[in-house]
Amino acid sequence: MQRALRRAAAEEAERESKTVPPAKRRRQEAEAEEDEDEGEESEEGSDAETSEEELELNVDEDGRVAIFGGEALDYCFRSYPELLAPGAAGLDFVTLRKDCETAFTSRAAKKGEQYSSGETFWVPAGGSEPPATLLEELALAIFQLHAGKSEFDPEKSGAEWWTLVVDEGDDVGWHWDRDYGLEADTDFKLHPHMSTVTYLSRAGAPTVMLDICEAARDEELVEASHAIVSLPRIGKHVVFDGRWLHGAPSELSDLSSLQKLPEAEMFASCAGKRCTFLVNIWVNHHPVGSAPYPNEAGKLSPSSRGALSKLVAAGSPSLPADLKSGGGEESFTWPLKDGDEEGYGEDSSDAGEEPYDNPSVAEANARDAEGKRQFCLSLPMKELREMAGAGKADAFDVKLVSGSSKVRIL
Repeated sequence: MQRALRRAAAEEAERESKTVPPAKRRRQEAEAEEDEDEGEESEEGSDAETSEEELELNVDEDGRVAIFGGEALDYCFRSYPELLAPGAAGLDFVTLRKDCETAFTSRAAKKGEQYSSGETFWVPAGGSEPPATLLEELALAIFQLHAGKSEFDPEKSGAEWWTLVVDEGDDVGWHWDRDYGLEADTDFKLHPHMSTVTYLSRAGAPTVMLDICEAARDEELVEASHAIVSLPRIGKHVVFDGRWLHGAPSELSDLSSLQKLPEAEMFASCAGKRCTFLVNIWVNHHPVGSAPYPNEAGKLSPSSRGALSKLVAAGSPSLPADLKSGGGEESFTWPLKDGDEEGYGEDSSDAGEEPYDNPSVAEANARDAEGKRQFCLSLPMKELREMAGAGKADAFDVKLVSGSSKVRIL
């Protein structure tokens, strides 16, 4: 009788498009079998079933957590060249960068690892109190800018944020953003609705985004149709589909150094460091293990009490300049990692403290140790250099011809 009821409930859940992570579903079915054999549910089985219900995900046809109303999210790439313009009233880049260095917890991936260790932090969309720190205020303002007009569960929605402060010659390996804690628990790969980068320096490699989603990553050969190249500028902000493959390869750093920048931005530069503030936007899902920043010691600067939020809300986006690959290109080959962006620079944790160790990262490294993937991409570097040096654009949408990009599992 219990099995029949469970099957009926499962059929109903399938009709409502409820997707339970695969590993959890297998454990649930095994527990159901044990319960029937014993004739009653144990207290442990009941607790596990409750956990199953808590981890149910309502996923849409594109693999994102579903949104049921309000203004539709725009998943296209957009650049906000002056979201945090140097010299804007009440904006202190020295303080922002100092706070980013304080919050930076990542370390470089060790030899043989695909993932890096690092900690992300959470700002809920529906908190009872306003953000207490400047970085949390910025993270929430970015969430509101891109998702504030959609209908969402304020308790489950919010901004997952972290910082990256590395040497300008460091790589940010090719990767997909996702809920790594959920993956460790369930083997289910869930991506944020949108990923964002806010540049607080002009140094280092550009961010490169490709329209390759992870659902296709196990294919022998996968190609992208677009490569978006975003040059770092102080105060610039970009947003893109959270399912896209992206990275910041140091081989392209010369594009950043060719830029002609206003005197105010040159003065505000952070020499020798690539400083970025990263925010993933989650609607109706709180990534496992991401918690508010522990600021009991007051290490981070207090919020601006709304001044920074107003500045972000007034941001105006622009589209990238269009380019087309084909002829006179340079080809690059990079390892394809599974880590997230914060961990490919040197360890910058506080002196005397151990770097954050994420157990889900360790599991992923062990799982991926045998399979090495390689990513190949051809770009029209001559034209990119000319346009970057002429100051014609800060972001480029390169239309890739067949064979310009490929992901191979080696």
